[in-house]
Amino acid sequence: MTGSTTLSPLRYRIFLYLLVGSLLSNFGNAIQSVGAAWHLTVTHQPADVIALVQSATNLPIMLLALPAGAWADMFDRRMVMLAAQCIMLLFSVVLALLAFRESAPPAAIIGLTALLACGVAAFNPALSASIGNLVPRTELAAAVALNILAFNVARSLGPAIGGGIVAVGGAKAAFVANALSYLAVIVILWRWRPTDIARPERKPLLAAIAEGFRFARQSVAVRTIMLRAVTFTTTGSAAWALMPLVAADLLGQGSVTFGLLLGALGLGAVIGAASATWFRTRFASEAIIRAAGIIYGLGNIIENATEFAKSKVDVTAKWSNSGLIVTIADDGPGFRAEIMDSIGEPYVTTRPAEMSDGLLDEDSTGLGLGFFIAKTLLERSGATVSLANRSGGETGAVVTVSGPRTFILNQ
Repeated sequence: MTGSTTLSPLRYRIFLYLLVGSLLSNFGNAIQSVGAAWHLTVTHQPADVIALVQSATNLPIMLLALPAGAWADMFDRRMVMLAAQCIMLLFSVVLALLAFRESAPPAAIIGLTALLACGVAAFNPALSASIGNLVPRTELAAAVALNILAFNVARSLGPAIGGGIVAVGGAKAAFVANALSYLAVIVILWRWRPTDIARPERKPLLAAIAEGFRFARQSVAVRTIMLRAVTFTTTGSAAWALMPLVAADLLGQGSVTFGLLLGALGLGAVIGAASATWFRTRFASEAIIRAAGIIYGLGNIIENATEFAKSKVDVTAKWSNSGLIVTIADDGPGFRAEIMDSIGEPYVTTRPAEMSDGLLDEDSTGLGLGFFIAKTLLERSGATVSLANRSGGETGAVVTVSGPRTFILNQ
């Protein structure tokens, strides 16, 4: 045991200051996203335009991930972070000015949101790569966990705070709050003077990116992590993108509820990061990841059942020495007979959608991606997923997930 705890890296002042700065910056980004999405919602933009806010927030981060990682190795990381924050401050001021002049068309909001995300894409790898120089090696795992925790705290509380700011001052107030968050980070970075940090030999950008590709291709662990990350985020991104419409159209609520809904999405991540040290000392990493995938997959299936149930969803679980059996049954219309053999494949919706009058809309179909990913996650973890309709004159769907004890406890 090293004596390291989740909070022990906070003893190192520079790490603490940069962690606070990162937290403020992430809060600002979350508040800005709420303001942008809600502005488009209240101006009655189509759903696909509103969803573009999340695309603009995440797509640049994905596209610039490799170049940004290379920049963190090629240049002074403090200067990379400082330049990113200054550029984001500039764009956030422009966005706020457009909002105050009431001349912020959807294209401008989405475009500036994308440019802000480019700054985030450059900032985060430089910060992550700097952590090893800020704390001793024995504290590195806890410091990384704290950095993840700070990000998810902002992701959880930021939207809720953003919803309150938008409710009081409108989207323009959210844009101003975002700009102020960058000012604080710039001051912290400006006062920080790192010393005795060895710089690796600078390589051309494409050569540095190619080296990263080679490492990822040759590492089974990295390939597995990337596959799991893509699987988890594919459905999650849809929830983030369409949450404004859930708040406004399905729940009939305002920006505060929208912020709370977004905040709820990150609450589990905060709990996970805060308890990471406790779990790592008791379970193998593979067991933790496997359990998370199982919970996510079961949650997706239960959510699917509640969507189609008329009045109830029954969930039963049986645990024995031989294995685990979980059954999810609803009293809805059940699975359509003509697609029973292909349910669980991508782009095959599980059941017909139900209209507001309670009748089935045979022309309305979903993509079925949520059920496909849930089924894939569970089966890749060692479970068996079987589908059926209720018998004995009852209507409804029944999903049974079963597997041996190693299905969860495999170390």
